Amino acid sequence: MAKNIFKNGSAKLSSKIFRGITAVVIASVVITAIISSALFYAEFSREIKSEIKTETRYLAELADTVGVSELKSAVPDGRVTMIAADGSVIFDSRADGEAAENHSSRPEIKQALESGEGESTRVSKTFGKKNYYYALRLSDGGVIRVSRETSSMFGAVFGAAPGILLAVLLLIGLALAAAGALTHSITRPINDLDLDAPLEYEAYEELEPLLERVDEQNKKMLSQINEAREAEKMRREFSANVSHELKTPLTTIMGCSEILKEGIVDPKDVNGFLERINSESKRLLALIDDIISLSGLDEGGGNIEMTDADLLEIAREAAESLGFKAEKRGISISVSGNEQTVCGSRGLLHEMIYNLCDNAVRYNRDGGYVNITVGGEGGRPFVSVKDNGIGIPKADRERVFERFYRVDKSHSKETGGTGLGLSIVKHAAQIYGAEISLKSEPDKGTEIKIIFPKSKFQA
Repeated sequence: MAKNIFKNGSAKLSSKIFRGITAVVIASVVITAIISSALFYAEFSREIKSEIKTETRYLAELADTVGVSELKSAVPDGRVTMIAADGSVIFDSRADGEAAENHSSRPEIKQALESGEGESTRVSKTFGKKNYYYALRLSDGGVIRVSRETSSMFGAVFGAAPGILLAVLLLIGLALAAAGALTHSITRPINDLDLDAPLEYEAYEELEPLLERVDEQNKKMLSQINEAREAEKMRREFSANVSHELKTPLTTIMGCSEILKEGIVDPKDVNGFLERINSESKRLLALIDDIISLSGLDEGGGNIEMTDADLLEIAREAAESLGFKAEKRGISISVSGNEQTVCGSRGLLHEMIYNLCDNAVRYNRDGGYVNITVGGEGGRPFVSVKDNGIGIPKADRERVFERFYRVDKSHSKETGGTGLGLSIVKHAAQIYGAEISLKSEPDKGTEIKIIFPKSKFQA
């Protein structure tokens, strides 16, 4: 899906690149044509003016040498005019109305009379043409003037328009072909990009930040997918385990009650059956309570009330709650340390510490001990529960916090464990941002420590 989106974006990019290159090339061709035409016209005009000036000097020398009578036979292409010092026309190679006029007011004549030479340009009556005039003062005080009709800038361009247009169209056609090829060469590596492995892309260095983000997003998506799969797997396993764990005590209760109902039990064994029903009922109730607690923790803890709570005080309450159970097996429970305040739910904190202590009593040996320590490490409050019970094998230490996982399944059932106590502790610790450490050796005991963060928990 991401690749299709990228391709669509790339197609738009290729169009933009193509249009941009084409626009630049067309503008360049047109501007080049205009500049070239202007430069060509300027050079052409310069050569024409130089040629007219040369002819005028030649005619001036001829007029001073052989006189006007001989000048008539040496008139080149163009127009030659001889003007007296008072502006009257002595000779004009083109006889028209203008030739009869006094020329003293003409710019080129005035300049020639004053400084020895003069020139001017005037628009011709012919479309796209102009007249260039150049005048020289003669030795007798008169002026000789030569003029020629030349193409104006517009006329020159208009005359060369077919050739210029053909050249421009040819260049634009070549530019379009080159722009298409260049656009394809630019976008092809992008279209060939494999978004599943973006860091293998080596075409454009400028895309590296984007591709690194794509790779990061890929990893996050993959992680989320794996987490979702793992959560779904855990949900299925949890449902199966719940069904099994609920079925076991219910089956026992139903079996005992049916036997009692049928009256086939020896009167002296009735109390045993009733005790079994009572024990399994308690186990079933504890299991339901743990499932409810765990479900609440899975939802982020629910709407729990947060308050400042003293871990040492809660540890003493938990130890007191387990006093009767521990006393029956000769297990001593001690609480030591100093006051440590955390912001949290007293009920949830009590359940965490109680479950750790309950496990320490449940999986201990008769006459053993459970030591609860409350303190601080680097400004971080902690609660440690240590026992000298059966311990946990190395292979099981990573899994003891899983739901319904039991190291010794037969012993767990004998003691009435639900297999959810440490899982509740783990989930509650995640809500508080706390860390859990576990040290254990088989037949030597176990120590589990919960280390809370420095900052107060924010609801």
